[in-house]
Amino acid sequence: MLLTGSVVALATAPAWPVYASEVRAVAQPTPASSATSSEPQAPGASTADPQPSSVPSAISSEAALSRGMALYESGQYEECASTLTQWLKAKDAAGPAQLEQVDQAKIYLGACLIASAHVQQADRVFGDALRGNPQMRAPDSLTFPQTVVDRFLRVREQFLTDIRRDEQSRIRDAEQHAKEQDAKTKREIDVREQLRAMARQETIVERNRRWLATVPFGVGQFQNGDTAAGWAFLTAEVVLAGTCITAVVLDEHLANKSREPGINPAELRAKRLEAYRIILLSSWGFLGVAVGGIVHAHWRFVPERRTIRMRPLPADLDTPAQSEAKETTRQGRATSNRAFSVGITIGPTLGIAGSF
Repeated sequence: MLLTGSVVALATAPAWPVYASEVRAVAQPTPASSATSSEPQAPGASTADPQPSSVPSAISSEAALSRGMALYESGQYEECASTLTQWLKAKDAAGPAQLEQVDQAKIYLGACLIASAHVQQADRVFGDALRGNPQMRAPDSLTFPQTVVDRFLRVREQFLTDIRRDEQSRIRDAEQHAKEQDAKTKREIDVREQLRAMARQETIVERNRRWLATVPFGVGQFQNGDTAAGWAFLTAEVVLAGTCITAVVLDEHLANKSREPGINPAELRAKRLEAYRIILLSSWGFLGVAVGGIVHAHWRFVPERRTIRMRPLPADLDTPAQSEAKETTRQGRATSNRAFSVGITIGPTLGIAGSF
């Protein structure tokens, strides 16, 4: 009678696969039920199966998992979900569990939640299972309905999509970080090169004197750094001064020559007049150019001049290549300046010694 009642109860459950193990588990009578069946039934007493008793707290982990799977196969989805949830919590509290058992429990839990119309909770259970084991296989289509298999595959596809998106995001972040590091390194190199360039240059400030601008021959222009104007004024003034001096010397020579006999006074006078004209033009020309140079020097006067000259870098600012080159040069100079001594002894008292 008990077997018949159990088979009838299973026949009213949803049309999902039921296995012989379930029938045996239900058909096997417990001691309590055997004792009850041996007693005579009161008239009008109900012949329905007794409600399943609660699982003892001391039941083993494997037995609890097996009970949850049996509850799923018997169609008791709410109690199955509660049992498997408690089993998973106990496993998490006890420490690392076997991955295969955890995956199996989560598959059955998700199937129970789907059968109970808790689809969103089932998605979270499947997602948690995939995060714990990304290589987790899909539920067996012979054991679970196609709805459970399709839901799992959909969650896995979304999970893989999220993984790929996260991976692409991490790659982009890594590339961006690498670019920022390269830019930072390049800026640091540029700053170091600028510091080396500044340390390699020495600026010399020379104060100009105002009174030197009054000196002719382009002295004021050279002091101001205007070398082109300085050379122009220098050349013009030297030529004019030389012409004037030459004309004066020639006039003096003609004056001395007038005392000699046989000289034509008219011709001599014409020559001296020509020399005088040259003296006059060159002297006035020299004076005009000199005054112009002085005015130009004062007009373009520069209070100070800055010149830059190169100097060796301090040792702590040298690059490794520069430090190595300096060390090689220093060693080469030390080798070339090293003295070699040679001594030759001839006889008991005579010897020759030399160094190079």
